[in-house]
Amino acid sequence: MSSNNILLSYNPNDFFYVGALNRNEMPSAIDCSNLDPYAQSWDNTCSDSMFSDNSYNCIKRELCINRDKGEKLLSLSNNSNAANEKYMN
Repeated sequence: MSSNNILLSYNPNDFFYVGALNRNEMPSAIDCSNLDPYAQSWDNTCSDSMFSDNSYNCIKRELCINRDKGEKLLSLSNNSNAANEKYMN
């Protein structure tokens, strides 16, 4: 049995919200909280047929989700790095 090392890294430049940051269009944490980006109602609001009417909010939702996932990945990576350092010591 072989083992594979998987390296997860995160860099804000890898995600599409870097453009939103540069244009100062990134929703704030409060905006994201108010949007409730994981609510099921977004499935209808941002469907193919409804997207053109709701594109501004749909993009804000995706930016919030993307940032949230990136922050979680950073946290996991930091925890893993700390555990690896402790193991090496």
